[in-house]
Amino acid sequence: MLRFVLPKYSLLALLLCLGAASVPAQESETSPPLLPDFAMPPPDPETLAPPPEVEWEPLTEQASREDTDVVAADVSVPAAEPEEPIAPPPPPLVETFPPGEPDAAEIDLVKPEVEIWRAESESPQVPARSFNRLEQAYIAGTDSVVLRVQFDPLAAGKEVYMMPGPGIDVEPADAVLTISPSGECIVSAQLAEDVESSHIIFYCEGIKTVLPVARASLAKVVETEALSGEGL
Repeated sequence: MLRFVLPKYSLLALLLCLGAASVPAQESETSPPLLPDFAMPPPDPETLAPPPEVEWEPLTEQASREDTDVVAADVSVPAAEPEEPIAPPPPPLVETFPPGEPDAAEIDLVKPEVEIWRAESESPQVPARSFNRLEQAYIAGTDSVVLRVQFDPLAAGKEVYMMPGPGIDVEPADAVLTISPSGECIVSAQLAEDVESSHIIFYCEGIKTVLPVARASLAKVVETEALSGEGL
């Protein structure tokens, strides 16, 4: 019985193989895409042209060229006009005593009294002294007054340095005066219109005398002259 069954199964297997060979194979949906015909292989690095050489410029030359460009772009400035020469200031005055310690008599020789005379006055103002400062002197309006700076006649020939304050004009304008044989120096003074008060300083042998000056009414000036005359 087995002898008749085996030929039947062999014939069936042969028919199945022939049927499978006659069916066309279906393409797989997951197969990778084909490369196009025009795809080119990557170039060979050895066949590429070398890059152009870069010329490096030193930093010092580049900076100098930039500075030159900036200077060339500057706007030319006209030359400044020459300034008028300014007169040098008077020499500084230093309060120094002559060699050796001066005694009281020598100091008194160079401590002056100051008389203030108007053109119409019958007696002058004579401000009292307090140490190296005199009392206030008065000038009416813009009138010019005469100052008689009286030293001891023994101080004749000594030099007196005069320093007027701001707003007061003096004549002579010399900064250095010389005591006359009678022991006096004559100076005229006048206050400027816009100045109410000022001063004049006199130096002699290191001794300073300050005379303050102020503008006042004519009545005040006459009253001060009268009080000075009573004290003489």
